[in-house]
Amino acid sequence: MASSNDRDVPWRFVKSLHLKKHRDEVGLSLAEGLRVVKVCIDAGVEIQSLFLSREFVESTAGEAFQCEVEAYRRVAAGLSGRLFPVYTVRDELFEKMSATEAPQGVLAVIPVPPRFIRAQPRGLWPEPLVVVGSGIQDPGNVGTMVRTAAAFGATEVIFGNDSADPFSPKAIRASAGGFVQVKVTRVRSVEDELCRWSEQGVTLWKTHPAEGTLPWEAPLTGPVAIAFGSEARGLPASLDRLIPLALRVPMPGGVESLNVGVSCAIILYEVLRQRSLPRGLSTKTVPSQGPV
Repeated sequence: MASSNDRDVPWRFVKSLHLKKHRDEVGLSLAEGLRVVKVCIDAGVEIQSLFLSREFVESTAGEAFQCEVEAYRRVAAGLSGRLFPVYTVRDELFEKMSATEAPQGVLAVIPVPPRFIRAQPRGLWPEPLVVVGSGIQDPGNVGTMVRTAAAFGATEVIFGNDSADPFSPKAIRASAGGFVQVKVTRVRSVEDELCRWSEQGVTLWKTHPAEGTLPWEAPLTGPVAIAFGSEARGLPASLDRLIPLALRVPMPGGVESLNVGVSCAIILYEVLRQRSLPRGLSTKTVPSQGPV
């Protein structure tokens, strides 16, 4: 691929996508890093534009990746009628567009929520498994929750406005591409969203550091939504009142709390374990939670 003249590279526009306000205005964000962009390509994400640093292009990995990109561009153009542009830019200019300390030299502008050039496979489980985050301020933790939810076959991951933007470049990078492998939704009211799921027969659970049912003693094979709060403050009082059933991860070592991404992984692994059992082995019943 030929190098692009600096005047032809929309680097200021790319840089503006690090700001949530501008991302919301244009419905675009940044997927950065070779691994994340390759996941986007494998999933069939509708890439708007791609930027490669000169150093990366001249590397062995860069040469192989460019062949993959050209093949994908032709497929995408055949399905969408649009050939997305690829820019090869000076390393110094690429660093201006990147928010990482050591850029890998690969950055894609993508729509958020992501759009795809081909149909996506359905979720892993016949019963809904919804992961909910409220008050998760660190975009790294948000991305880790998305990555974990994707790994364990969740149906959807929901974040309220009190959490960091799950489509920020940092959250996308932390998700390791998981944001295209599970449905990620931002909502104004987590409470309203959980009420909607409850009306559809989904059992609501919340996590608590000290009180509640141990995950392996809870019936998690049916349709469930599990809400996680921040490590420092837990769930907001409104959600705490809304959800009567609680899960707790035992911590006999004496620490007060776990990182929310760790808690999410432990509990979702138990969901996976229970749902992987041969039908009929689990005899647990869901405690009555009454109307929500």
